[in-house]
Amino acid sequence: MTLGEIFITSVKIGFLSYGGGNTTIVLFHREYVEKRKAIDEETFSHMIGPSIFVPGPSGLNIAYATGMEVHGIVGAILSMVGIMLPPLLIVIPLWLILKKTSEIPALSGLKLALKVVGGTMALYAALVILERILSEKGKVKVASLAYGLTILALLALGVNLILVVILSIITAPLLGIFVDT
Repeated sequence: MTLGEIFITSVKIGFLSYGGGNTTIVLFHREYVEKRKAIDEETFSHMIGPSIFVPGPSGLNIAYATGMEVHGIVGAILSMVGIMLPPLLIVIPLWLILKKTSEIPALSGLKLALKVVGGTMALYAALVILERILSEKGKVKVASLAYGLTILALLALGVNLILVVILSIITAPLLGIFVDT
């Protein structure tokens, strides 16, 4: 991929990534792994964890990681600028208009519709990631699902999200010791 292709691909993903990080990860996977074959499946799968767990939006983090993998620091910068451009051009002005006209019932309905679209895209992305986990080898599949269900259970029980993240960072490497990859 050329630097121009990295930028254009990121702008395109920026326009399509309703729902945030998980959606963005799926779209980057489709473009860089499936369509362009610029990154192999294993390398991309290793990018997902850090992109989600390091501070900042995971969509921006995966943009950085893919750009860096394909074209170094310049690719990373172009990918990040590309992914941020659509929200700057569309979402911010749209939100400002909706905020000023929120008392108009038809536009209040539009805000709700935007939330539903975003939530649906995020759910779709989560299902795609789950499908990838289920396609892993036996022990990895069982371990990943058990680990994910444990995290969901902790959150459902009201355990503080920051504590759950810290526990995840501590226990995930330990889980890797017992699983053949």
